[in-house]
Amino acid sequence: FFFRSSPRTMGPVVSPIPPLAPEAALMKATDLQPEDQGELRFMCAKHPSLEVHVSKDGTTVEWTRGEAAWVQCPTTAHLHSGLYRVTFDTVLKGDQIGVGFLLDGAKAGPDWGFFGYLGASGTAWAYDPWTGDVVTATRSIESGLPTFDRACDAGTVVLELHLPRAGPGSAIFLVDGKASRAIELPESSVVVPAACLLQVGQSCTVSALAL
Repeated sequence: FFFRSSPRTMGPVVSPIPPLAPEAALMKATDLQPEDQGELRFMCAKHPSLEVHVSKDGTTVEWTRGEAAWVQCPTTAHLHSGLYRVTFDTVLKGDQIGVGFLLDGAKAGPDWGFFGYLGASGTAWAYDPWTGDVVTATRSIESGLPTFDRACDAGTVVLELHLPRAGPGSAIFLVDGKASRAIELPESSVVVPAACLLQVGQSCTVSALAL
């Protein structure tokens, strides 16, 4: 799987959602009412050896204590049938982090893949502002993109989504005004914004704007 540094082998993978079965169909925007977008709130699994704090309004998640390979932090939003700008304000703590999205599954929810981190499956995409890579299906599909200032150790990743109700969609990541290549999405896609924390002390605050 894709890591610029050595893979994590310490502790459990904290996963609130089981992997999507290969034969499971993706959810379609036409399966939902146009106004049904869910809520932009982080939903993180509880684990006795970890402390992961979610703010009262649900928009900020922070890994405060404990050891794990990584912590999945999906939101309860399912965006579709429109144009959206999702902003991830992140604190790195000197390590990789993943922010981005998954396509929602019709029955089992989004697919985190066999390894369980954001970008491990073929229906999930993550931007890593530590390395400047876009990752899907465990591999980097674009590198050399902007990274966060190491001295600051924090920054913002913007995700722009074009999600027609009927028709193929697209997504791009933007950091420091530079855009990634467009990611082509299936017809009538439903998108779940998410983060994946890889280090104690990392945090992410998410917000979204319908354009």
